Amino acid sequence: MSKLTLKDQYKFPLDLTGKRRANRVEGEVRYLMHGVKNRAAVLNHGAFYTDSIVVRDEQDGSKLTKGDDYIPILYYEEPSELSGKEVCTAIVITNEDISDTVRVDYNCVGGMYSLISSPLVDLIDDVLTDDRPVHWGDLLGKPEAFPPTPHIHELKNIFGFEHIVAELEQIRAAIVNQNLQNYEHRIQQIRRLAADQAKEDLVKELRQGRSRVMLISKIHEASSGG
Repeated sequence: MSKLTLKDQYKFPLDLTGKRRANRVEGEVRYLMHGVKNRAAVLNHGAFYTDSIVVRDEQDGSKLTKGDDYIPILYYEEPSELSGKEVCTAIVITNEDISDTVRVDYNCVGGMYSLISSPLVDLIDDVLTDDRPVHWGDLLGKPEAFPPTPHIHELKNIFGFEHIVAELEQIRAAIVNQNLQNYEHRIQQIRRLAADQAKEDLVKELRQGRSRVMLISKIHEASSGG
């Protein structure tokens, strides 16, 4: 039994004319990524002649126009030079109105070019070695606004808390410098403020209590006929 070679495993023979009927693929269905502006599709049988491709929207059967609705990408240099025809290995649907499923007819190059590892490796190399700066305005799909995540702020950076921060800084400085007198002074000041507030609250409660007593007394007098 003869050994099966990789050449024997190619489904389509090598065709450098772009016209061989045996290399014609018809009705290949490609499912596109949903919700993406530019949706790419790599064809099942590798490199293809760009002048042979026909792309249709599976939803309504309409024929897509090259340049307006889709573009071939990943130019394959070697078979292009050998055949004298443009050869690519994928397409990008650029029209957002096209559905997420397309049907493709094309002539594949066949032979070793049924395997598209070479242009994919070249593409990865191009991406890895591309050191051009990326500008914010060129980014696609970025949201109009970014929801805030829980975070903290220093009290001194919040408007209206400057005087509180100043008092706290004075207390901290007194502790660090072991200035007991200044520290006690600040503490006493805070206590006086707290006491004054407590007195105000007590006066309010007494006034409210007196009003309630007077009201109860008047109701009692009215009910007793006095």
